[in-house]
Amino acid sequence: MASREFAKNNLELLKAILEEYYNVGQWTNNKRHEAAQILAPKLKIDIPTMELLLTRRNFDMKPITEEVISAQQQVADLLYQLKIIPKQVNVSLGILTPEQ
Repeated sequence: MASREFAKNNLELLKAILEEYYNVGQWTNNKRHEAAQILAPKLKIDIPTMELLLTRRNFDMKPITEEVISAQQQVADLLYQLKIIPKQVNVSLGILTPEQ
């Protein structure tokens, strides 16, 4: 997540951040026990529980598709209906296209 202005003005930095995020995700997918050893003390969770939590999630990066935007819009609409956020949000306004 980044502001539109930051993303447009810092493309190379944004690419580097996304590449590192991808690398960390792949490392975590392949080294769940090691990741649990790092995270567990910080989150005050025992290592076996942390490792179990990590096995329940895949840390791959996926492109933002219409399906993803729709799911995020449903969450935003629910948060608005529950009065957790003060105004409605149009998720698609926050998405940059690959060309942008």
